[in-house]
Amino acid sequence: MIQVAEATNRDPKEYIPLLNELLKVEPENYRKYRVDVVRGDWRGALQHLSRLDEKWNEALTLIRNKQLYSSALVIYKGTSRYKDVCLLYAGVLESKAQWQEAAVLYDKADCNEKVLRCLEMSRDVNQYVHRARATNVPKDEFKSTLNRIGAVLKGSGRWTEAAKALEFAEAPVPSVCEAYAKAGEWISAAECAKRGEGCNMVTDLVKQRAQGILDEITAKSEEIERYAKRLEVVRSLKEERISRIKDGLESGRDLEDIDVFSDAGSTMSMVSRRSTKSGMSRASTTATVRKRKQIDRKKQSLKEGGEYEDSALLLAIAAHYKWINDTIAELVELLPALVITDQLELAGSLQSNMDRFIRDAISRRPHIWPTKLHPRHLPGPLYALYTVDDVFVFPEGGGMPGVVTLEPEMIAPTLNTEIKWKLQILEEKTDLK
Repeated sequence: MIQVAEATNRDPKEYIPLLNELLKVEPENYRKYRVDVVRGDWRGALQHLSRLDEKWNEALTLIRNKQLYSSALVIYKGTSRYKDVCLLYAGVLESKAQWQEAAVLYDKADCNEKVLRCLEMSRDVNQYVHRARATNVPKDEFKSTLNRIGAVLKGSGRWTEAAKALEFAEAPVPSVCEAYAKAGEWISAAECAKRGEGCNMVTDLVKQRAQGILDEITAKSEEIERYAKRLEVVRSLKEERISRIKDGLESGRDLEDIDVFSDAGSTMSMVSRRSTKSGMSRASTTATVRKRKQIDRKKQSLKEGGEYEDSALLLAIAAHYKWINDTIAELVELLPALVITDQLELAGSLQSNMDRFIRDAISRRPHIWPTKLHPRHLPGPLYALYTVDDVFVFPEGGGMPGVVTLEPEMIAPTLNTEIKWKLQILEEKTDLK
């Protein structure tokens, strides 16, 4: 009771009557509950109420008012009210669209219809199918629900799950094949087509996709070559300007002015002027988020002569390397599907062209992203590279800056060469014995 007196923070004349009143409360667990309420110990209060089944309504109010749902699950576990608590909490979770968690608790409360409803709303095809089959849901209801799930999944672009739902629902073969195709599940699409009238449609889809990739290989190969050549030009120009600074023909201020005019697209040339090689101050700029965003925008511009043209070129080439990885993953499915649909010549052409493109990308990578860096390889304007604390600091001999920021575009992309995507049956020469 001393704790009650301390918790009330009242004058003795006020809390003594309260203590006397609490001492009269029976039974003991209810008295302890009342004490916990005064102390603000809501979990303790629920713990004591849980031992009084006749006080369930009061416990229910406490759980709701103080959001004690998680605590209630622990406290009431193993009691006759456990299912009631699960049902209560499941309703709260359902109202918050926490469908799968709600389904778990509805299951504990033996509310099968609500479990199925939540699983339908969660769009989890496998869980719904497993539950529906385990509880012998009528076939018409089963198919109808899966068709609804499939329609929603298609609308949200979740094509793999949509295809599963439609297949379980025994939907028309063409619609299932289309969903698998849009998901990039080409083997499943081709196999599914064998079961009905979707064969021609799948053949057309795989042919279109294969031809599309071939066209992209041609375009991206040309772009990588063009970008790589331009990158070498930009790096050579940067190397020349570093030599001019080293020889005292340009200064930090000259560099800033030249880059600014170049970025604006001006053809105006700046008069070089001799000055000291280090310790040159330039107009200070505040390193703000806004400035960083401006730089990031400049890195997206491939305009010749831009401040961050080399960064933009590196990012553009890296995007093509990412496309290679994504396409390799797709070819694991697409090439077998082409074979299944008897498009052997197209499959062979796609495999050989992609293989050639990958080998070319691998050979170019060390030149685009060298492992040994020189100042010419650092992207961005020279005045930014050699500026520390708003002071242009050029090292003796024209070496690397004292501090180098490792920008994302400087990291060489990796290629998923370990993935087995090529088909032996499409190879001109084989090592099979």
